[in-house]
Amino acid sequence: MKTLHFIVSFFPHDRGASHSALRLAGGLRERGVEVAFLVEALGPEWINGGTYEGFPVQSFPLTHPGKRRKLKGFLDLLRFLRTRRGQVDLFHVHGGPYMNLLLAWVVGCVLRCPTLMKITLDGWDTPDGVRAGRHGRIALWLYRRLTTVVAMTTGQADTCRRFNIPAQIEVIPNSVDVTRFRPLAPEDQRARRIELGLPPDQPILAYAGYLGPVKGTDILFRTWHRLRDTFPDLHLLLAGNYMQVDPNHPTLEQFLARHDLPPEWANHPHVHQTGKLPDLAHHLPCADVFLFPSRQEGFGTVQIEAMACGLPCVVNDLPGISSDIYPDSEVGFRVAGNDVDTYVRIITDLLRNPEQRARIGAAARARAESAFSVEAVAARYTTLYRETLERFAKAHA
Repeated sequence: MKTLHFIVSFFPHDRGASHSALRLAGGLRERGVEVAFLVEALGPEWINGGTYEGFPVQSFPLTHPGKRRKLKGFLDLLRFLRTRRGQVDLFHVHGGPYMNLLLAWVVGCVLRCPTLMKITLDGWDTPDGVRAGRHGRIALWLYRRLTTVVAMTTGQADTCRRFNIPAQIEVIPNSVDVTRFRPLAPEDQRARRIELGLPPDQPILAYAGYLGPVKGTDILFRTWHRLRDTFPDLHLLLAGNYMQVDPNHPTLEQFLARHDLPPEWANHPHVHQTGKLPDLAHHLPCADVFLFPSRQEGFGTVQIEAMACGLPCVVNDLPGISSDIYPDSEVGFRVAGNDVDTYVRIITDLLRNPEQRARIGAAARARAESAFSVEAVAARYTTLYRETLERFAKAHA
C-alpha cells in the first residue's frame, strides 16, 4: 500500500504534529505501508525533494504570501501529482484548515484516490472551527468530500457527526514511543536528576508543553504554591517555553503578575524552566507526579508520554478528551473545572503514599503500551486504510 501524507510544518521546522506524523510513518513502514511526505515550503530544505529518515519528502509554497508564488506553487504541485498517478493509493492530510481541505480535494481528484484527514485541534479543524474560519462555507463543503476522518477523541468524532459529515469517522489517538518514554529505576532516577541539576531526593511536580493562558500556567503555579504549605521542598519542573500570546505581557514574570501571582515565582530556586527540549524523554521520568491543567487541547500527547514514563497524571478534565485517555482513576486523575483545591488534595495523597503512586504509575504505563504505543496506533491506521480503500473501490466500481 502506497500513501502520500501532507503536513504543513516538517523537519527542521518541526512542531508536535510533525513528530506525531513521523512516529506514525515509522509504525506504518514496519507494517509494510509505504509513506511519502508532501509539505509546505517553510524553508529551502525540500524544494528539490529529498529524504528524511528514509521517507521521500517534497515541498511546495502553497500558503506563502504573494498570489504569483502561490499560483506557481499550485501549478508545480499539479505537475508533480500527474507524475504520481497510479503510484498513490491513499492521501492522508494531517490537520484540516481550509488550505489542507482544498489540497485533499484536489489531490483526490487528480490521483483518483481516497482522502483521509486527521483532526489536530478542537475548534480549529473540527467542523465547527472550519465553518467559523476562513472561507467557512466552502471549507465545510470540502470537509464533506473527504473519504475518511480520523478524530483523536470521541469529542471530535461527536462534533463531526453533529455536522453530518458523511465520511467514515474513526477515533484513533496519537501515539507515544514507549521504548524512549519509560520509567527509571529509583537509583537511575536519582542519577538522572543529579545529571540534570535537579534535586536528587526531593519531590518533583512536572509539567510539559508551552507555558501560557491556554495551558493553565496560572493554575499550575497556584497548585504548586498551595502544595508547598505541606511539602516545602516541592520542586516544579517546567519542560517548555513561555508562549508570547500577548505582546503586552511577553515574559513569564509579567504573566504571573497579570494573574495576581508573585512574578518572582518564575525565578524561584524550586522552579526549573528547561525551555524547549530536544528530548523530553530524558526529563519526564525524573518527576514524581505529572500535572496538566491545560484549558484546550486537540489531544495532549505529553500526557501519554508522561504515562509511558510511569507517572501518575492529574489533569484538567476536558470534555470528550480526558476520559478517552484516563477512563478511570486507576490510570490517572481528571479534575473538573481546573479546581485548585482538588489538584492539591489528589497530589497531596500521591506524594504522601509512594505505594499508591507506584501502583497508578504502573497502570498508566501499561495503558500507554496497550492503547497508545506506536505499534498499536499504526495497526489501527493500517486497518482503517484498508477499509477506506475497499469502500472507495466499491463506491467507484
